[in-house]
Amino acid sequence: MLPHPIQIFVRFSFIICCTVFVLSPSFGDSNEPEEPSRITASQLLQKAQSADDCHSFWTDYFVQENVNPDAIKEAVRLLSTEIKTKKENADQIIALIETAMLSGNAQPWMYEALALTLYLKGAPKAQVLRAALSAADFSEHPADTLNIAFVMHRVFGLKEHVFPLYRQAAENMPPRLDLYAAMLRLAEELFDENDDEESLRWIALTILSVEWDGVLGSKLSQEAINLLTMLGNRLTKQNRDEDRYHSYVSRQSVA
Repeated sequence: MLPHPIQIFVRFSFIICCTVFVLSPSFGDSNEPEEPSRITASQLLQKAQSADDCHSFWTDYFVQENVNPDAIKEAVRLLSTEIKTKKENADQIIALIETAMLSGNAQPWMYEALALTLYLKGAPKAQVLRAALSAADFSEHPADTLNIAFVMHRVFGLKEHVFPLYRQAAENMPPRLDLYAAMLRLAEELFDENDDEESLRWIALTILSVEWDGVLGSKLSQEAINLLTMLGNRLTKQNRDEDRYHSYVSRQSVA
């Protein structure tokens, strides 16, 4: 089953918190009295928060040759733990990540962290969208792309932009009944709202390219056939020649 939106949102939030902490070199080492990266991060944050302009501080920091990536991860983790009570922490995270990107010090996790921080701050959807799409570009596994798409869809409310990401993930993963069913529902919504034929056609044909087992698989295949039939009839009424709809659906119906 696809994860619940709240579960995905929590997982996505952990990109800033838990994942950053786990990646720290001294994670789990109870013999050390205090983590060196934590000390460096705390010192950085003290200076950043006392600076007149956080963008200028982080710009000057990233000019240095001895930038510590682990300290940066830890600094973002520390800021994110109190982001709900200290709204200025969001500004610090955004300034840190944006200057890191501009200076050539970007890391893949930063794009996801930026998207989430912008969303929590209430930034315009266009800004959140750009960051989320960048996060998808830097995702290293189809499952990561799928998770980003799901968060964009269910949490960020960017439904009209996510189908290509779902498709990208689906094309690089084994067939999943729950994923294809969710994509079919989304494609139907996009068709009704934006007259998006291509998304509906692609997912319907993709569903019918798989031999599903069980009642749910048969039901999903029949839904795909019905939607392709509807699209074919629509094209006929509009005098658009798309014989492959009718021929494909006819073969599937006979089978």
